[in-house]
Amino acid sequence: MNPERMNAEPLLAGERNDRKMNTRLMIAGTHSGCGKTTLTLALLSALKERGLSIAAAKCGPDYIDPAFHREILNLPSRNLDPFFLDQAALRGALAENSGRVTLIEGVMGFYDGVGPKGRYGSFDLAAETDTPVLLVLPGRGLAQSLQAMLRGYLQLKKPKLIRGFIVNGGSPMMASLFETIAQEEGVAFLGIFPHVPELEIPEGRLGLKAAVEIENLQGKLRELGRLAETQLKLETLVEIAKTAPPLGVCKACPDVIKTLGESSQGSESFRVAVARDRVFDKIYPENLQALEEAGCELVFFSPLSAASLPQGVEGLYLPGGSIEDGAEQLSANECLRRDIAEAVAAGLPTLAEQGGAAYLHRDFNGLPMVGAVPTSVTSSEQLQSFGYGFLQAKKDQLLGPGGSEIRVHEFHRYRSTLPESACACHSRKASGRQAKDGVYATETLWAGFPQLYFPSDPALLAHFRTALQRYRDASAGIAAGKRPVEK
Repeated sequence: MNPERMNAEPLLAGERNDRKMNTRLMIAGTHSGCGKTTLTLALLSALKERGLSIAAAKCGPDYIDPAFHREILNLPSRNLDPFFLDQAALRGALAENSGRVTLIEGVMGFYDGVGPKGRYGSFDLAAETDTPVLLVLPGRGLAQSLQAMLRGYLQLKKPKLIRGFIVNGGSPMMASLFETIAQEEGVAFLGIFPHVPELEIPEGRLGLKAAVEIENLQGKLRELGRLAETQLKLETLVEIAKTAPPLGVCKACPDVIKTLGESSQGSESFRVAVARDRVFDKIYPENLQALEEAGCELVFFSPLSAASLPQGVEGLYLPGGSIEDGAEQLSANECLRRDIAEAVAAGLPTLAEQGGAAYLHRDFNGLPMVGAVPTSVTSSEQLQSFGYGFLQAKKDQLLGPGGSEIRVHEFHRYRSTLPESACACHSRKASGRQAKDGVYATETLWAGFPQLYFPSDPALLAHFRTALQRYRDASAGIAAGKRPVEK
């Protein structure tokens, strides 16, 4: 999954491909919905069409935007999250893109994040990685007032990272005014991107619609690229990206994950079933990579259609998803529900997040589900929990001993009837506010609406792998008897 291993072409035809080069640029915005994703997709498409070697990343926890990036590049696009990763790890992730132009899509407004100081947001990521920033500004209904907005963004915080701006929407007749504003403020003006409603990415339940849900996506991406090519100064963009300084000291992956991977070499890997289909699609690619690096063989299956768990598995991972989009089909698949319930009851080490945790409940919106979590869950039209947080284990459980703490992120519409007395963790938001837990856990099961990011805490995988080994030692794995291992 390392982009550097895949189809590494030169930056431009005839240009030297310097493997130490870390050309990078963040596309940030004034607010959520200002057009960051549309502009990022347009720029990626245009730069790819020009023959540049490019890569992409997304600030913060996000599954949807990186999927759009991958549709263009056919390369992994990873999350760069200052809450989950320290500076060395953030720089290490970018270092994997050496020799490419990396566009990083920001999150929310440039200075927005957790609390009044906006921690863990786009500004923090740009500052931690010394990444120059291109700001997306709204153009419709603004003339000279755009300068006041731009000047505020330029002067609010140090270091001053904004090197240029794009105006999203607005009249082409304002271009000369915007050029004057850019000269007076000492930054570059890269052009006005036209407002084309039919090319905008539509909204879904949890942010933008998923890439697989959009009709003629490739055609829209090509058209966005053509608009960027004709309306924006792409040469200036690349020159700004080249001003990014060397990344310096960085690490490629958390040391414990690397150690786990090294210790597993030469030994038999653990087979872990992973749910993945149109419903179970809210998953960080980095989580899958970390599992593999920790010595797990991933066996994918679809809870919508599989009659049973894959044969010979010794662990189960049910990632996030919108199970309301397939609740009737999931409930109707009684054979698989029963198989999972029996396996979990028999001690199969199981991780379940967000939609995966909802699936493990007794019922969802009144429809029977797996029943490994002995309470009900419903979905709401309104977001139930959002943002970063910390979970502290009340007692020993699958992901750590009592008192241990992990970082999580929540973004869901689910409500569980799990009583507070049955919750396995003390929960608080990153802002310090106490929060409802909703995690049901034992020494072999962890099921909760909060979502995990494995690279943030390699101890999570160390504990999970210990449980896998314990399960193998105790029962010779599920492979014994009922499910012979496939050769």
